[in-house]
Amino acid sequence: MIALWWWIDRWRKSTAYTDLTLEEQGAYRNLLDEATLRGGAIPNDERILAKACGDALSWKRIRVRVLERFALTPDNFWRNETLDGVLAESRKRSEKQRKYRQSKSNDDSNGDSNGVGNKPQPPDPISGSVSDLPSPGPVSVRAREPVALAGTLPRDHIRHAWCSSRGKCVPDFLHQQFVASVGGEPRQADQRLKAFYEARQHGWPEGPIGDDPVHLWRREFAASFPSVAPAKATRDGALSRITESALRAVKEAQ
Repeated sequence: MIALWWWIDRWRKSTAYTDLTLEEQGAYRNLLDEATLRGGAIPNDERILAKACGDALSWKRIRVRVLERFALTPDNFWRNETLDGVLAESRKRSEKQRKYRQSKSNDDSNGDSNGVGNKPQPPDPISGSVSDLPSPGPVSVRAREPVALAGTLPRDHIRHAWCSSRGKCVPDFLHQQFVASVGGEPRQADQRLKAFYEARQHGWPEGPIGDDPVHLWRREFAASFPSVAPAKATRDGALSRITESALRAVKEAQ
């Protein structure tokens, strides 16, 4: 089976996602799959292109917009620059994995003569940056902050926009929603929100914040930014505070 790296966050920031219609997007992605199966190049043959796009009847109408994302080579093939880079990186990683497995097999055959310090280490399957991944158009890559690994696997923190040393995390998609709600200059909103996360988490117990951090952070955001928070989140936050007040009143009465 042949697979292809496809990073959703970069795709959604690309011009192909923002400028193409849904029909054109589907044809474009189908052509990327076809190019992948052919080693990166599609022959400049209208019959092949029309079939590969997924809808031969619509191809004449959408071909110009879709092929703007490709380049015609001197040998009469269509190629996508970003896809070429991804395939090259994939081949490099595949070769790295092959060499590691071969070296590991040799070590197993020869025993532990190398010693622990000399044993080959497995390649990192998720190394690299967003720029390695297959979607065209410019994309800004935000530098990640150091993350704490309390309560979750290290790979889970790749999807977090902010993590504290006490194991509190904010998912990246939720942070982006908050940035959009706060408005203004994105960098300033980003810094303001991270200061807000830091302040709020100090009042909570040590360790992860439970199975539903999205609901918790939305409630906290609604309480601290009521003028820009979604109506539902504001309502949930208000109801939560009412419930907490009622529970305190019951305890005091007892």
